Amino acid sequence: MGAATFCHPLDVIRVQMQTDGVAYKNTFDAATKIYHELVLLKGVSAAYLRQWMYGSFRIGIYAYLLEQTQLQNVANGKNKNDISFGQKLAMGCCSGGIGSFIGTPSELALVRMSGDNKLPPAERRNYSNVIDCIARIGKEEGITKLWRGATPTVLRATLLSSAQLGVTSEIKGHLAKADGLAKRRLLLWLANDVLLDVVQ
Repeated sequence: MGAATFCHPLDVIRVQMQTDGVAYKNTFDAATKIYHELVLLKGVSAAYLRQWMYGSFRIGIYAYLLEQTQLQNVANGKNKNDISFGQKLAMGCCSGGIGSFIGTPSELALVRMSGDNKLPPAERRNYSNVIDCIARIGKEEGITKLWRGATPTVLRATLLSSAQLGVTSEIKGHLAKADGLAKRRLLLWLANDVLLDVVQ
């Protein structure tokens, strides 16, 4: 959620530059004009909810699945970290899919709130915050509409989480065994992966 505070305004600028009819000279010009229109933080409450729901669930579920597998290994008399890379990828798929499905209403709210100012004034919904947005979509359009676009959202998160969580977990295992130059290389790779996760 802290990262979203800094990344959301950049995301708003990116979306406005890609979809708005206004010809911006550059990113700074877009940021200045969008700021003056008071829409730079439009939808930030939805961005917070997305991180809280999707981010927390996918990492929490992955950690739970990893811990349960470790406990099962110990119960079977094996090394607790005797978990294949394929298993880690599968756990990442599962946690990402569940987390994104739970977080889809917040994704929808983020898109709706960020794009509301592009509608003609008479058609704007003027959501006050993410709770108002989700409640009104459920009431006015039906509860199932909160999961509109869930299939591509879940597929994207499944692949992304599999790579991020599974690969990071695998690297951490190798890191614990590595020393010297190998450890520095793994740390650098892991730092780049974490930075990519924050940006996304």
